[in-house]
Amino acid sequence: MFTAQALKSLNELEMLVYQYVMEHRPAVPYMCIRELATEAHVSTTTVLRFCKKMGARASRSSNGS
Repeated sequence: MFTAQALKSLNELEMLVYQYVMEHRPAVPYMCIRELATEAHVSTTTVLRFCKKMGARASRSSNGS
């Protein structure tokens, strides 16, 4: 899923996002950035940086638009 090199590039806050994602895999694809940030106790900017580093596409809305 995530490469070792990508994981090594994460800072402490981005690691919180990674840990949340790994513990809640089924729910995360249906969450908007704000929800994920709130649940992982980080800012939306941190979630966006995490997504960019991991090569994931981020969606700003919860309804897919």
